[in-house]
Amino acid sequence: MLHSLFIANFRLFRELRIKRLGRVNLITGKNGSGKSCLLDALYIYYGRADPRILLELIDRQNDLSNLIHPSPIHTVEDKTLPLHTLFKDGKLPSGPHESIQIGNFTDHDRLRIYLADDAKKEEGTNPSLVCDINGIVQILAPAPLPAPSNTLWPTSMAMTRIQYIRPGGLNHAQINHLWDRIQLTTREEWVIEALNILYPKITRLAFIGPNGEHQHRMAIVTLNQIRTSLSTLGSGINRLLPIILAMVNADAGVVLLDEMENGLHWTVHYQLWRILFHLANQLDIQLFATTHSKDCILGFHDAWKETPNAGAFFRLDPDPEAGAQAIHYSLKGLSHALETQTEMR
Repeated sequence: MLHSLFIANFRLFRELRIKRLGRVNLITGKNGSGKSCLLDALYIYYGRADPRILLELIDRQNDLSNLIHPSPIHTVEDKTLPLHTLFKDGKLPSGPHESIQIGNFTDHDRLRIYLADDAKKEEGTNPSLVCDINGIVQILAPAPLPAPSNTLWPTSMAMTRIQYIRPGGLNHAQINHLWDRIQLTTREEWVIEALNILYPKITRLAFIGPNGEHQHRMAIVTLNQIRTSLSTLGSGINRLLPIILAMVNADAGVVLLDEMENGLHWTVHYQLWRILFHLANQLDIQLFATTHSKDCILGFHDAWKETPNAGAFFRLDPDPEAGAQAIHYSLKGLSHALETQTEMR
């Protein structure tokens, strides 16, 4: 688990320093302050710069889905990937001093991404991108990459412990996969407990496809002893389901949750945060969530008071030199801000 965070030369951030993190972290700030950028950096760090993650982030930034090879470890040949989009201000580094760095505030366990010495190649080809984690060096691009064979790259099981829930949620295939991993275990009870925040009379959940098809299954719940499609119950419960499925699948891992408040009524935040704090402690998960919602912050605050050693709250403010700076609030400081109606978003 990260206890502090240092990010350098990654997209928006020239240098971001956060001296204290908790098990459950809530981040706020104005649009463009770097909240999603921070989650992307954590995605790279916890994924140990797996090429699949880097290419996913490049794809999202540049709409390059037509360039990504559909193999388990993506490779791109005879194309120029815009690797510069990973670096500060969209510029490839001129030297090691401009390498991407992500890790603890101290230099221990710091991940670095930079260009290899042979980066100056002919126009129209990819430079060689290198990842260094505590002295273990791996070429990331452009050479074809083998399947993971050492501890540098996450195994398939480790990758499932990095759950990233973006504002649009998860697709049907991802939700089905997460459900299948905990189906017929006691973790189903945690999922039902979370759904009961919105619909207390839900007793069962299943995924059913037409004519027994596995690929096109839909979530079905038993509500008031009647089978009902989850999709008909509103955006709140369809936001809640992927969040709770991500948590119960992320043992000893990390959950990244962007714009947590989407689709959720103000009355449910406290109950949901209580469950998230409990699961984070129970399953050894570190959670990072972002929000613009004061109701979400209030619910977080009330749940944090019940487990004061588990939480952390901070706001990102734009900074012309560093890109952003983090303003940390203690539990007492957040309580005071809420009581005096001080704006902390």
